[in-house]
Amino acid sequence: MPAGYVKSRTPINAETFTPILAPISCSYFALKNADGSAVTLRTDPSDANTEDTLSANGQESVTVGPAPDFIPGGPSKARFQSGSTVIWVKATQGVGPMIGTWVA
Repeated sequence: MPAGYVKSRTPINAETFTPILAPISCSYFALKNADGSAVTLRTDPSDANTEDTLSANGQESVTVGPAPDFIPGGPSKARFQSGSTVIWVKATQGVGPMIGTWVA
């Protein structure tokens, strides 16, 4: 049986945006900035219009309902599929890590 609750650690750097990948299919995730400085978040690494800042030791969380074609009792329709990129992160300095909490 797949895990329904997973923690992850992703090292980041100040040179490039790092993809944060969902380790399980889920509809909830939270990212904690374990770095001592702010990090930059983007939903598109090449578009500054999708950017936000997460302060040192801050946390970002996202909870969504099931996909529109969800059928109760049917196959999982999690919003974030296992292995998919949910957000891109870049350190302003330091190397992170980003700590993820993932709930199916």
